Amino acid sequence: MSDYVTDQDKVRLLLSVTGLSSDEVACALGCEETDLLSGKLTGQQQARFVELSAAFKSGSAAIESYFGIPGENEAYTELRLVQVLVAAGPECVML
Repeated sequence: MSDYVTDQDKVRLLLSVTGLSSDEVACALGCEETDLLSGKLTGQQQARFVELSAAFKSGSAAIESYFGIPGENEAYTELRLVQVLVAAGPECVML
């Protein structure tokens, strides 16, 4: 993983953990699909996207920091780890 994570990277990762298509997510956010895929979302759309992903609980600080300032990618890393664990299968998650 690179040191700098773009909003587009974050959008791709969140899309991968939702059960929705990019078109459905864009519709729910009230934006164009092309804007979603390029990471061009308003702060309100970003927060809503994290909620839609169901990747974090509503009280998590990750909702506030996920699209935060460059260099603060703890939430991205946390989500990546969850994705890797889920992909590894139930045996890994049970550990």
